[in-house]
Amino acid sequence: PPDLIEQIVAVLLGNRKAQAFRIRPSQGDGGLDVLVPTGRSGYFDVYQVKKFAVNLDDNQKRQIIESLKRAVETHNDPSNRFLIETWLLTLPLDPTREQYKWLLDEAADLKVPFKVEWRGLSFLEVLQQTTLR
Repeated sequence: PPDLIEQIVAVLLGNRKAQAFRIRPSQGDGGLDVLVPTGRSGYFDVYQVKKFAVNLDDNQKRQIIESLKRAVETHNDPSNRFLIETWLLTLPLDPTREQYKWLLDEAADLKVPFKVEWRGLSFLEVLQQTTLR
């Protein structure tokens, strides 16, 4: 199924950080996939999981930016209970320097009120290895 990578990442993060939990995909999920509470009350690191494993095309970039926009809307919604400390684009693809710059430039253009980072294949492989031990 399309959300299998999201399920796998949720399990791997849950094995590493017991407080991690997954928001099941839905129309109103607010761009939140897997959440891990931070030290600040009400704040979470949000792992936005995508299945893209090869160089990003324009459609995939649009999907990433739409997810980031939804996360900003969720963060800024006064009725929201999930404030975002860091939004982590998580996919089985390590970024090129240009791709990482693209993501940070898009976040700056959107005036994202939280940190934005990329977690790629190397991160997922370490998650998997530490879980298997």
